[in-house]
Amino acid sequence: MAKRLSKALRGKRRWIGIVIREDIDDLNKLENAVQLIGKEVDTNKLPRIFDYRPRKLSNGQATAILQIRLEDSQKLRSLLENETSIIKWGLMSVTSSGKIRLVRERLNLLS
Repeated sequence: MAKRLSKALRGKRRWIGIVIREDIDDLNKLENAVQLIGKEVDTNKLPRIFDYRPRKLSNGQATAILQIRLEDSQKLRSLLENETSIIKWGLMSVTSSGKIRLVRERLNLLS
């Protein structure tokens, strides 16, 4: 049996909490938007979607959490952290962390 990699040797990741524009109203549309962003960032592994919650916010916007590799996180954040990203991509980053628990807590504070 092969040995498991130690925690230090496993791949690192970041969790990014995003707000989703109202017209992206189902999971398929969100997956398409994430694929477009993944191609723009030029990453080998596309971001994974976690905790998608449609129409969670009072203004009709949804929230979700993206998992991305650490080495790709800066490029993705630079695309999603400004105000124009919600217009261009339909997504905007509101928080990020190395722990999904912290991102979940911060997104719950928005609602």
